[in-house]
Amino acid sequence: MTFDDRKILLIEEFLKIDDQDVIKALEILIEQNKVTRYEENLKPMSISELNEEIDMGIKDEQENKLISVRDLKEQVKKF
Repeated sequence: MTFDDRKILLIEEFLKIDDQDVIKALEILIEQNKVTRYEENLKPMSISELNEEIDMGIKDEQENKLISVRDLKEQVKKF
């Protein structure tokens, strides 16, 4: 059975589930898997990368490219 066949079979079985607790457990499992995969790909910044990020932030501030939290909240409300 191919990988795609297995995914289709899994979807078909998922659609047959009638128990909310089972659905919730699967949702939790999927979310935990996402978090685990994300965390596995995290790498610490080097000192030079950190300094570069700081320099970019300072430059953005000097060029008035920043937005206040208050203004950002107002913009988000318009979405």
